[in-house]
Amino acid sequence: MPGRRAMRRTALRWLAVVSLLALAASAEERPRYGGTLRVQLREPVYSLDPADGKDLTLARQRLAFLLFDRLTKIDDKGRVQPQLAVSWSPDTERRVWRFYLRGGVTFHDGTALASAHVVSLFANDPRWQVRAGNGTQVVVFECANPIADLPAVLAGARYSIVLRGAEGVQGTGPFKIAAWQPGRQLSLAANLDHFEGRPYLDAVEIVMGSTLREQLIDMRLGADDIVEVDLEQTRRLSAASQRVDAAAHNRLLALVFPSGAPATRELLRASLDRDSIHAAILRRSGAPAASLLPQWLTGYSLLFSGATDPARLQKLKTDAAKAKPLYLAYDPSEPALKAVAERIAVNARDVGLTVQVFAEKNPAANTRADVLLVTLPLGSANPTQALVQLAEAARLEQAELLAATGSEALYAAEQALLADSRLIPVAHLPAPAWLSTRVRNWKLAPDGRWKLEEVWVESNK
Repeated sequence: MPGRRAMRRTALRWLAVVSLLALAASAEERPRYGGTLRVQLREPVYSLDPADGKDLTLARQRLAFLLFDRLTKIDDKGRVQPQLAVSWSPDTERRVWRFYLRGGVTFHDGTALASAHVVSLFANDPRWQVRAGNGTQVVVFECANPIADLPAVLAGARYSIVLRGAEGVQGTGPFKIAAWQPGRQLSLAANLDHFEGRPYLDAVEIVMGSTLREQLIDMRLGADDIVEVDLEQTRRLSAASQRVDAAAHNRLLALVFPSGAPATRELLRASLDRDSIHAAILRRSGAPAASLLPQWLTGYSLLFSGATDPARLQKLKTDAAKAKPLYLAYDPSEPALKAVAERIAVNARDVGLTVQVFAEKNPAANTRADVLLVTLPLGSANPTQALVQLAEAARLEQAELLAATGSEALYAAEQALLADSRLIPVAHLPAPAWLSTRVRNWKLAPDGRWKLEEVWVESNK
């Protein structure tokens, strides 16, 4: 019997140890309020206003989702959810939409949100006329043409609800601006009065435009928590067992023609060897793309083909003999784009086109370029909203797209956007981020958005 009592005491001691370890592990994973998150963005951002400028880059979108809210939002499954609007209703033709605003919401400076703020933001868009409805919390959109899912469209970062004033822009989002040096640094403070609850973090410090060498030094010294990295860095960091999130294909690598002859655009599209670009240059990061939206978002992207009818291809080649050389601009801040641009030039030469490649920090602003090689953020887990954003970036007609209801109509709308070859998909890519061991509850939305309002950090010991 003494032996049995000894065994019982030993078992009780082990049970106590296991219970203490479980409690410690639970405490370790329990969300913690406070602390500062340190972030490095590869791209410098010079404006925080989502409506400022033509191109809303991935970095600007990520900041917009931290600072501002929208009438609606898209969840991770692509469904439209209420945000600043608690509900909405269309007429039978979907030309007139009424949005009912959430009460008690204030901008970061304390100004109460009212319908007049929304009306002033959307008043100059030719797709609709906007007016206040009955009361101060109703906004009415009267659309020139039917818009099947206006709530999905208005969930995009470009449609953020912003209050503009002498001190810059104010939002209602989970973080507010504490200090701002355009193109260099942004300090954010938690919005303690956000209607969805305050973030876990007290502050976020964001440094922009650092060189690759500066990034690597800061990562080694433990000076950062989240760092945007390129595709080559991702491979090296993953091989070194570093914590890298590159799971979601949330960017489109594409050629964009501001203008140019349709036949030349079509021939360049036909010349692309997407599989070779994906395997040899992108080292199988992402996926080759003949569609604008990836398979995970629509389920139908495999129906798109990059092949061209042989007889049509021969006619395009004949016509290309008279074509002038094309100047292709790419952004050198993404190292892989130079090699991709050069491979595109080789592919083009095989069909009789001459393409001259050059680097340009802001390709869209260069008037010498005939065609741009760019990465465009998908911007949404909702296929309608993602297509609208891509169409806006390429200045493409949206009437058919906005009227589309259901996957078949959306597929037809995407075919129409691709028809004139002004926007030519090359690959779907991730937007990788390196994470320090301090970062907890990290969530990368399918559209590439960082949910920093849900992140917390371990305290430095």
